[in-house]
Amino acid sequence: MHKLDAIDRKLLLELDKNSRSADTWLAKRIGRSREAVRYRIKQLQDKGIIRNFVTIVDLSQLGYQAYSLYATVRGKTEERDKFYNHLKKQHNIFWFAVSEGAWDVGMYILARSNEEFLQQKISLLAKYRHLIINKEISVLADLRLYPKKYLLPSTEDPVRLFDHLHSENIDQTDRKVLKGLLHNARSSLVELSQITGLSIDIIRGRMRKMEEKKIILKYSVDIDHMALGLQYFKVFINFDNPTSAQESKFIQYCQEKKEVISFARVAASWDAEIGVIVESFQKFNEFIRTVKDEFSDLIIDTEAAAVSEEYLLKDILPFS
Repeated sequence: MHKLDAIDRKLLLELDKNSRSADTWLAKRIGRSREAVRYRIKQLQDKGIIRNFVTIVDLSQLGYQAYSLYATVRGKTEERDKFYNHLKKQHNIFWFAVSEGAWDVGMYILARSNEEFLQQKISLLAKYRHLIINKEISVLADLRLYPKKYLLPSTEDPVRLFDHLHSENIDQTDRKVLKGLLHNARSSLVELSQITGLSIDIIRGRMRKMEEKKIILKYSVDIDHMALGLQYFKVFINFDNPTSAQESKFIQYCQEKKEVISFARVAASWDAEIGVIVESFQKFNEFIRTVKDEFSDLIIDTEAAAVSEEYLLKDILPFS
């Protein structure tokens, strides 16, 4: 477990806001030299705290719907690991996690239609169907990613994905640029030019165009919470026929709480799911008790899963 000092926290929060920020800008923001910024970033990477610099792309702008699949899995560790490794290699999965609790494995899957998703599900699970005890499938109707307030307080607005479908057209040049950015959002224009074979001017122009169209929403950082001694929980919540005002109040509450990193509205046997980062299981229990007290008229019950492994997969379908 690694400890962060105040400067590291400031740096990580700035990278969470925009991981493509120049070293000189970051230096001004944290009150250190450009060389110190580079050194600290490298140290955070070497320690495994920074796993990657991520580009958040709203694939609903390109006509993709997101589906969630959670499953309880049986079998020996070796066989389960083979199943998990199989899932990690799939180009239509953009988030994948292993946990203990309400479920053993969860993922968000991309598809252009319900029929396409059903075919993908059959293909994904065919070889390992005998390991699955039960599963829950839902449509991801609205996903909100909050700033990493467990580092430091932040008033930055959440990033919203999959709340409406569009059919923006992108060509092969756009795909090349996105593929490079998905693998490392902090790649310089020169590095992206070397990777894609495109000129810097073309890359800069395509990035600006995709940002304006809200295809690219944000450049951020993927932090390994376990390396910091933090615990990540997924909480599944059943509401009691909420009004729009009640639901809005709950979403605003999530946005303000430092522990909450995500909120999703789903069409499942539960109504919403939130991602929670805390220092310990005891802190998690305290947080859940507080939420239930605050929204006793809204929440019927909750289930939770402690996430032991989480992956933001980079080789997602449209850009593979």
